[in-house]
Amino acid sequence: MKKINAFKHFYSSKRASMNIRRVFTLIELLVVIAIIAILAAILLPALNSARERGRSASCINNMKQLGLKAQMYTDDNDNRWLPWRQGPRGDYTYWFPKNQYFAGPYLGFTTNENGCYKPGSVVDCPTNIAEVDTGYFGNRPTWWDYGLASYVTLYTTPAAVKQHSKWMLVFEGKADTEKFRGYADASGDTMGIQKYLNRTVHSQGTNLSFLDGHVEWLPCKTQDEYLIIESRYWYTAREP
Repeated sequence: MKKINAFKHFYSSKRASMNIRRVFTLIELLVVIAIIAILAAILLPALNSARERGRSASCINNMKQLGLKAQMYTDDNDNRWLPWRQGPRGDYTYWFPKNQYFAGPYLGFTTNENGCYKPGSVVDCPTNIAEVDTGYFGNRPTWWDYGLASYVTLYTTPAAVKQHSKWMLVFEGKADTEKFRGYADASGDTMGIQKYLNRTVHSQGTNLSFLDGHVEWLPCKTQDEYLIIESRYWYTAREP
């Protein structure tokens, strides 16, 4: 009888200890989940920031390539800048895909299908999403994220510009109500770049490529910061 009671006591104690362990394991699991959630909340912003720095670096590489390709055009075309358009009035061809764009061979594009309609090319900023443009690009998702500073390329030559490191050549574009057109212009004191510049695409700033080929990131969150960028856009009212 004593053996039976001892066995029952042992069995009851065993079940109780098992129940205690199960409850304790559940608590441990909840604690681990809570710790993981806290760590994720701390680390995710840093990871997102690191990922954006990588995308910005890819964008900078794109812009350096565009600057190099623009220089190739200059070397092949009587020491003239790569313009955003050429040809007689009313029958322009453009550096971006409209009609048969003349810059395609320099950008490595033979057709629109391996150019603006294909992600991952030299004109695709990895941070930007594809725009569906109903005007210039034929109502299709378009990976064309850069514009040319039109005034300096249309109205000057490399020999006429004294400070190549000061004036922008390529900027990051953004579609607006008129749709992104691959260039910016100026009319009096109204800067066309204000419509098309993608001001805060990379960590509250934007990448710019300059006439000498260098690329830099500039902050552009505030109006004062934008005015600094605007001052790097050459137009006919400014000294070269």
